[in-house]
Amino acid sequence: MTSTAEEKEIIRILVVDDEPFVLEIIKRLLKDDNYEIFTASSGKEGLSLMHIYPIQIVLSDYRMPEMNGVEFLREVCRLWPDTIRIVISGYADSQAVIAAINEGQIYKFMAKPWNNEELRNTIVNAVDRYRLLQANMQLTADLKWKNEALQKFNKMLEETVAERTYELKKSMERTERAFEATIRVISSIIEARDPYTAGHQQRTSSLASSIGRELGLSDEMMGGLRMAATIHDIGKISVPAEILCKPSLLTDTERSLIQVHVQAGCDILKDIVFPWSIAKIILQHHERMDGSGYPTGLKGPDILLEASILAVADVVEAMASYRPYRAALGIESALDEIRAYKNIKYDATVVDACLRIFDEQGYCLP
Repeated sequence: MTSTAEEKEIIRILVVDDEPFVLEIIKRLLKDDNYEIFTASSGKEGLSLMHIYPIQIVLSDYRMPEMNGVEFLREVCRLWPDTIRIVISGYADSQAVIAAINEGQIYKFMAKPWNNEELRNTIVNAVDRYRLLQANMQLTADLKWKNEALQKFNKMLEETVAERTYELKKSMERTERAFEATIRVISSIIEARDPYTAGHQQRTSSLASSIGRELGLSDEMMGGLRMAATIHDIGKISVPAEILCKPSLLTDTERSLIQVHVQAGCDILKDIVFPWSIAKIILQHHERMDGSGYPTGLKGPDILLEASILAVADVVEAMASYRPYRAALGIESALDEIRAYKNIKYDATVVDACLRIFDEQGYCLP
């Protein structure tokens, strides 16, 4: 849409003809129509004027000495392509018309003698066409500018998002390192009290992580699983050392005290804000698929996948390793245990993944 200033722009018309009376007739015809009229008796003179004044409409004769109308308009088209070009000629040869259209890219070809009303209407239409083309060009320029501005804004926004994403990633990495440091501190406290438990947690964490990778867990789930496995027996801090290190089988009462460790571990960790459900994973790692586990007897789909993975890793490591009250049973006995109770006590998908990493990938406990 053009502005008011553009709509009131004075239209300059150049009339080129080698006959002076023709120039005078056209000038008189248009003198009351609010145009600024320029005249030239040759194409060269017309080009000179156009180098000085901004011309919007050009009316040119066809047959002129030195430079004919086609040659003149071809040059006008090359130098000022936005002008509206009209040919007025008594020489109506078809080849001349074709040349004017193809080379001069004219708006209209009018024959001499012309009808004054038709000529005035043709110029009015030419002015409308010129203004429409200018408005379209301005709109195109505005759209181009806005698109470029939008592209710059989008680029700036992308750079800002990338920068913030990078900062957030670094912040999350720092936070995760802080969490890991916290976990290491907790693990070291457990180790100081019960070296056996610490070694068991480290080996269980390694096996649980390998099972998680085999199952294709996301990075986020892997982080939570690894952290939970590293301190899954933290609740044993609440169990008397003499029970933990007892060299003989536990009594029912002692076994009940041991089983409290999952709730105790959850209680220790529940108020610490981790980016993972560590307290819940630890609380559930002794639950079983058939509901025979503890502390709440959860079944199948109610148990977190990470807890199911930790449960299998915990059993395999515990059976394969030395305990104060018995010798190590060995890895084959441990794998036989999870095979026998697959989809009964232990998640079948997790068991299959565990067996694959031992049987096909040659995994060994650290």
